[in-house]
Amino acid sequence: MATTTNEIIVLNEGYSYMEKDDDSVMVANCTCTLIKSHDCNIIVDTMTPWDGDLLLQRLQESCLSTDDIDWVVSTHGHSDHLGNNNLFLKAKHIVGTNISQRNRYFIHDFSIGESSLLLKISTDYTLVVLHTVCRTPSKSSKHPVTHCPVCRC
Repeated sequence: MATTTNEIIVLNEGYSYMEKDDDSVMVANCTCTLIKSHDCNIIVDTMTPWDGDLLLQRLQESCLSTDDIDWVVSTHGHSDHLGNNNLFLKAKHIVGTNISQRNRYFIHDFSIGESSLLLKISTDYTLVVLHTVCRTPSKSSKHPVTHCPVCRC
């Protein structure tokens, strides 16, 4: 179903915390976000592989199916950020700095000067995909988790 305005819809709110009884275990899941427009639909981070049914339900609530998604953006390679990428077979995928669709990889070197990718989402709007560095605490760190301002990992 086409939309007449651009929308940003949080399909699942992310979280991360150290397990209460075992500070060597982090409990986490990403924020999963849908960017919906009349020309292009983008999903950012697809949650864990165990969240597939939830993700499909949330897409259906937004009047979309997996085939309606044009781009899948995984902010990085943790399993809670790319666990359901396989559901989006028609979409182009960005995982970290890799861009692909099926067995085709598109050259865009985020690391040397081309720090962004422009995705045309409608006649009036372009989405800028930026490469950023995400910091997560080391195993030995006793500091609270600091979320990356982009992906909140």
